[in-house]
Amino acid sequence: TIDIAGKAQIVAGRNLTLATLGANYGDDLWICADLGTLYHGCMADKSHAFFANASQTLSRAFDRPTCVRSPVGHITKAELISLAIELGIPTRDILMTSTCYHPSLKACGECLTCFQRWVATTLNGLRELYSTPPNKSAYALEHLKKIKCAWEAQDFSHYNPRRIIEVLVAYDLDTSIPLIPLDREVIISKTSRNVSTWNYDFRYEEPKLRSF
Repeated sequence: TIDIAGKAQIVAGRNLTLATLGANYGDDLWICADLGTLYHGCMADKSHAFFANASQTLSRAFDRPTCVRSPVGHITKAELISLAIELGIPTRDILMTSTCYHPSLKACGECLTCFQRWVATTLNGLRELYSTPPNKSAYALEHLKKIKCAWEAQDFSHYNPRRIIEVLVAYDLDTSIPLIPLDREVIISKTSRNVSTWNYDFRYEEPKLRSF
């Protein structure tokens, strides 16, 4: 069975292992954590602190400046696919990739990554076959409740506003501004789906090479 909370889909320390292996071949190492992941910072090895600490540790271990970073930390998965298409990567190549965590199925439709992939591909006009429709899985329905609550309360303490809007648009739901108290700052532009006045204190910046 798939853990709908997503905890079973976290392989502890994998990015440190991959970064260490990569450091044997180069000094500019990419671990692709997107905006949504870096925003909430819940994954220990996909965070600003991890990138900074891993860069310094590997620089010392390999006796040369080494940088661990995410070149896509400022965009969502949907925006990443859009960029890939814009750069000329064939959609068939994109659809040949696999992100599912099921031990035997290529696309179970029940896990966290299948849902995220469904949102990203749907927004780019791509369609895939899943064993279970990702938008109707137990995880998706529970996640959608949280997304709706966050949007209605204009609470972006966990979910980035762009991520919330993408999920709502994928479900073809209303993304107009919810009614909020007059003394609350309006964070989302009423005339577009882009973030307007939202400022994230830990805006993504590529870490510089550390001296050692």
